[in-house]
Amino acid sequence: MKTVYHLRHDRAQIADVRAATLSPKPFGLKATHGLFGSDEWWQNIEAGVIPIVRFAGTITRLYRTGMHNESQSFQMRMDDGQTFDYTCVVAYRRDRKLYRVGARVELCFVSEELKQPVFMTTGEIYSTHSQTLIEARVGTA
Repeated sequence: MKTVYHLRHDRAQIADVRAATLSPKPFGLKATHGLFGSDEWWQNIEAGVIPIVRFAGTITRLYRTGMHNESQSFQMRMDDGQTFDYTCVVAYRRDRKLYRVGARVELCFVSEELKQPVFMTTGEIYSTHSQTLIEARVGTA
């Protein structure tokens, strides 16, 4: 497996989330376990204070998404038999070719509480947490 994306190296993503978190506006993260991307935050992930959720499986389909079909996405059959769709995320463009039908994929996410819940148009709470991809790995064989 090759690591094709790691949040530690995505300075733009870290800066954007930090700006929203530090803003007095009602969007962004609560930063309960440290400022997003900080040493304290990573230590809390490593210690299990901020749990990691892993999705692992095999790519069964590649397809294009977005208004102008600008993004490549994939569907994978996870080890438990469920399917999961996600965008092909890479740090380096050359690694996009690793996403192919039959390739093994592992995605690692962390969940953090939002400053305010996200509501549906019906007024019901849609989500109280943000799911952030911290690592993507793709099989190379």
